[in-house]
Amino acid sequence: MGLEELGTLLDGLELSKVVIEGDFNAHHPSWGPVRNTHRNLDMGVSVLSFATSRALLIWNDPNSISTFRRGDWESWIYLTMSSTEVAAPHTWKVVENPLSDHNTIIFQTGKQTVPNVQKFSLNPHSLKKAARYFTTNVGNIMHMIESAPDNAAVDSAVEYLTEKLKETSASKLRIAPKGRAPVHWWSPQLASLRNRCKALRRRAARAGSAAEKEKGHIIFKRERAKYRRALLVAKRQSWSGYCKNAGKEGLWTVPYLIGYGKYRTPQVIGAVKDPNGCLTKSTTDYHCHH
Repeated sequence: MGLEELGTLLDGLELSKVVIEGDFNAHHPSWGPVRNTHRNLDMGVSVLSFATSRALLIWNDPNSISTFRRGDWESWIYLTMSSTEVAAPHTWKVVENPLSDHNTIIFQTGKQTVPNVQKFSLNPHSLKKAARYFTTNVGNIMHMIESAPDNAAVDSAVEYLTEKLKETSASKLRIAPKGRAPVHWWSPQLASLRNRCKALRRRAARAGSAAEKEKGHIIFKRERAKYRRALLVAKRQSWSGYCKNAGKEGLWTVPYLIGYGKYRTPQVIGAVKDPNGCLTKSTTDYHCHH
């Protein structure tokens, strides 16, 4: 299987997480020493370009033992790569296999630890307040950096600047809400259509000849039109359902009052004690004692 066939297979699978392991018959310093061979580096460059264009991470350690050995001949042509969504391997190593010319590759994947980054809402008013506060408290930072006698002093100034930025953000900026607001009309069918459109667009962009590229764009535009039409239908059906439910209760009652800010909650009359010391339980009892 060549790189083009592998790319077509990946596009057809439409997977966001993938691990690829195989004999690519390609040499490159990125994954191992380059020996004198009838194969030049062109294939290695092609494999590296293929991995880079698809955001695939090559796990091989260029300092490992060879992946193939026959007599005095060694080569590093077996590659392990994965999509960026897959966590980097906890371990990747080559183990000598005395029963075969092909050494054994052992790797283990694990979850990535992603730091929790605080996000803030950056509206113009808040940014101006934060800028004034930051300028007032860190006015001498440039002087600290310019007059730093050594690298350690520069590092200290940068750490001070970072802490002040965090302090300013925490005190003057509002924390942004996490995630997007849920869309009640979204469905798994729409998600499938969207993913298909993305895959067809990638396939058309990576087509080899101009004719294949044009054909791919035609197919992509046709599927995109279906996706947009499905979006419009879903939105209209959702709005129609809302209007029907609101119409059952009366358009000029609660929805109208809420829309114009005139809705008021019913007044609650507190209970009072009658001459016998008992609390009233209804408006009739309340009026009888007033």
